[in-house]
Amino acid sequence: DPRWLLEYCDQDVLVTERLFKIQRDILSTEGLLNVFYARCLSTPALADIEARGMALDKEAVVKEYNALAYEYAEVMRELSDFTGGINPRSPKQVAGFLYDVLGFPVPKIRGTEVRTTDKKYTAHFKATTVKQRKFLELKKKQGALNAALTKTIKPFYECVSETPDGILYAGFNQAITQTHRLSSSGKKYGVQFQNFPRKYKRLIKAR
Repeated sequence: DPRWLLEYCDQDVLVTERLFKIQRDILSTEGLLNVFYARCLSTPALADIEARGMALDKEAVVKEYNALAYEYAEVMRELSDFTGGINPRSPKQVAGFLYDVLGFPVPKIRGTEVRTTDKKYTAHFKATTVKQRKFLELKKKQGALNAALTKTIKPFYECVSETPDGILYAGFNQAITQTHRLSSSGKKYGVQFQNFPRKYKRLIKAR
């Protein structure tokens, strides 16, 4: 019977209105109306971005990728020369260089010295010699370049190389982070829209 549907619809609209007013009162009491207002303004824009994606500037992306890839290769070459060509993927060789050559103190894990190469421990190394300082500087630079390449610039480069329009897509997520902030999940190229470095926003253009 259509009347049942109309009755249900009327009830749903009225309950939604009452719920909104209760939420509005709570937001006002908590001093969060400005946050709610900002979300109301930004949601239509975010919905449009999610549906239509963001257009990458192919020329700018390719230029940035080539420059970053060259800089990363140079740092890796410098690291190889500095370490004497050890295999960075070999924990044994890396540990030997860290503790025997550079002389970093061996970390204690549960009271026992462990010649670990785990970043959880090596990230806390403090340089006390010129060589140690040089190594940590190179590793810091290498880590930053690797993160920029793998998390942002390489996916951008793959997108403009593999698609005719260079459109990057992601889906926005609500209510899944512990802090309740807005997050996103990259689609094919895995780039999070809320989390790439501000300096790379210049690689996005109007389509």
